[in-house]
Amino acid sequence: MFRLDPKMLVIPQPGNEDPETIQAGNSNEITWDITYRMTDTIFAKYGVNAQGGGSGTIDKSLTLLMSVKLSATTETWIILQGARPEITTISGRAGGVLEARVIGKSQTLPLPVQSDPGYTYATSFLPQNRQITGNFAICWETLGLLTILGTQTAPNMVWTLSTTLGSALTVGSTQFTKLNSLQFSNGEPAVFENYAYQATFATLT
Repeated sequence: MFRLDPKMLVIPQPGNEDPETIQAGNSNEITWDITYRMTDTIFAKYGVNAQGGGSGTIDKSLTLLMSVKLSATTETWIILQGARPEITTISGRAGGVLEARVIGKSQTLPLPVQSDPGYTYATSFLPQNRQITGNFAICWETLGLLTILGTQTAPNMVWTLSTTLGSALTVGSTQFTKLNSLQFSNGEPAVFENYAYQATFATLT
């Protein structure tokens, strides 16, 4: 999904209920929202890994291309230049499908082209800061996690995304901020504890 907001401004007309004119703002706000099933972590790394590492970190802005066929015949390329992820969400469960959702902003959204666009490189947005939050559920077996709720003594957590690819998400200096639920699993004689957390660092490999 792509969205382009030219920030149009309505200029009121004194003494009249109708506007005098409508003018374009000083800049366009271009946002994009992509959800996909993960086969690797290459794209998601740009929204997770800390700055200072170059390629595969939030240091880099990207050029994104999407091919569609207008009227089912003409290949047309949508191009987002200077694209930087702002929110990256990775979700999944044991034995299930991994899914990533990446939301971001771009510098430009040129008119789509109907020929090979080649490769273009845009000026980078400077990385700002990142907020690392998440939720996880685990089978309730001990009182260990409940005892550290609201403290800063939570352990680093490692989520193995793929043993074949050696991919994992590591979050650290973690604090459990909320017990979302403590409930029975549907149809199973087990209780699951579900926590919200925040962390000070995250690394995706």
